[in-house]
Amino acid sequence: MLVFAAPPQMTGRDIPPDPVPSGNTPADRLGQVLALFLKARGDSAQIAPETLAMHQSTLSGAMERNLHQAALDQAGRFPKRDSTGIVDHPALKAHLETLNQLCAALKSSQPSAAGDMMALQAVLDILATRSARQRHCEGALHPAPPGEETGREYWRGARLDLAQCDLRGLSGTRQGRREFDLSHSDLTGAQLDAADFKRAKLRGADLSGARLNGADLRLADFTGAVLHNAQLKAAELEKARLCQADLRGADLREARLPGARLDHGDLQQARFSHALLSWVRFDHSTLTEAELEQTDLRGANLNAAVLHHARMAKTNLGAASLQHAILTGADLGASLLNLAQFQDADLSGANLQGALLWGSRFSDSTKLKDADFTGAAFKDLDLSKLAVTPEQLAQGFGDGSVILPPGLTAGEYPLTHWTAEPLSLDNSPQSDAFTQAWRAWQKAQ
Repeated sequence: MLVFAAPPQMTGRDIPPDPVPSGNTPADRLGQVLALFLKARGDSAQIAPETLAMHQSTLSGAMERNLHQAALDQAGRFPKRDSTGIVDHPALKAHLETLNQLCAALKSSQPSAAGDMMALQAVLDILATRSARQRHCEGALHPAPPGEETGREYWRGARLDLAQCDLRGLSGTRQGRREFDLSHSDLTGAQLDAADFKRAKLRGADLSGARLNGADLRLADFTGAVLHNAQLKAAELEKARLCQADLRGADLREARLPGARLDHGDLQQARFSHALLSWVRFDHSTLTEAELEQTDLRGANLNAAVLHHARMAKTNLGAASLQHAILTGADLGASLLNLAQFQDADLSGANLQGALLWGSRFSDSTKLKDADFTGAAFKDLDLSKLAVTPEQLAQGFGDGSVILPPGLTAGEYPLTHWTAEPLSLDNSPQSDAFTQAWRAWQKAQ
């Protein structure tokens, strides 16, 4: 059974003195439902899960009607702010106190049965499916930003305190016509392992240290959210939006993020090993010292990304775009770079040992100073205007399909181990002459 602690002393509009008051006004209906949830009298109250779920829609509607009718004056405008920029209105404050009590009940609950999960789900739905009108009213409680006119509606609404909340196994999917929205909520340290939050809105939410391992977050919106040191191992994030998100130190190993957006984000030291990152947008993001070993980055957009000292060994970057990217000191050893675009990128000091550069594209401004190509393979490339030294090219293997800088010829010093004729390269071991010659040369070294 789910146990709710008794709330502090509140006024009549918040919690009626009688657990089941009479009357049919929006305020009375709100009071009736809250009386069932919070039991103003007594030290604690045991609430039947089926009762909570049954009155879920009643509470949501009553909260909206009561708040909106009481918060607006006769002219249909929000009350004026006082000298501190805060609207001093009892109905608004009572509504916020109601939200705080529901958050407190959710945080303090320790579900022990399936019925308790039903009750927790009902409370979470009430908090997350508040209408835009409710959130606009709640916004009147926030101080006006500098330079903003007073009385403006703020769509963000109240900031819910759900820190350290245990939401494992709960659902955050769309409820009817309303979106599941916990944007700008405090979810630091929350337990969300295996939660179903498909299409949920968590814009600007603080999920620092939260656990979302194995969670279903497909199409979820984390724009501007803080996920510092969050755990998202094996999470499903297909087409999720994490633009401008703070993912420093986050653990996304083995996660699936095909088509996700992580552009303009801070992903320093984030861990993506063995993750599926095909067609992900990382453009203008910071991935300094990020772990990307053995990831699938085919078709990914890493334009202007900062990958300084990133660990990307054995990564598949087929057809990925890294134009203007900074890969200084990055480890790309044994990676597949076929058709990858490196125009204007900085690969100074990068490790490309054993990498396959097949059809990769460079520009005359691509920087390769001190890049290590030991054991790498060059195929179908135009290096005629690239600032690469003969010594660097001699570290790897190539054939006659490569357009070399002036003065260099495949099969002649210092590229005597290169094959002068173009060799076939495909996925068939029997006909892949290039790979066979490349591997034979590597073994001979």
